Amino acid sequence: MPRYELSVTHRPNRDGAPVTSRHVPYYLAAEVFSDAWARTLADLGPGVLTAKDVAVVGARFDYSHEVFTGTAAVTVDVQEVGGSSIRFGLQFEQDGRVAAVGTTTVARTDKLRTRAIPLSARQRDALEAIR
Repeated sequence: MPRYELSVTHRPNRDGAPVTSRHVPYYLAAEVFSDAWARTLADLGPGVLTAKDVAVVGARFDYSHEVFTGTAAVTVDVQEVGGSSIRFGLQFEQDGRVAAVGTTTVARTDKLRTRAIPLSARQRDALEAIR
């Protein structure tokens, strides 16, 4: 299973002021989860499948500890490969403990992003190789 050390940081406030709290809101942690599964797709190899080729069709995150700025280790598990979809299992660790777990399901889409299209044999084989 791929595991990535990722940076957890705040965006500036809407007025441009920096955020000084160490606490990270849930949606920023969800972005780190997204970075991890997108990196997993990129690591499949050039021209196989990227985050731009898919759309998120489902996401769930459960938090057991507060998430803070700093570094997090995110483990990505390819749980299921469907006809056009992929379900990722995700585990977010920080400071030696699991802070959150989740799943994200993505579907391969056509160029206009209006409908799901089947994964190719090459894409399926690459995903199954890391499953």
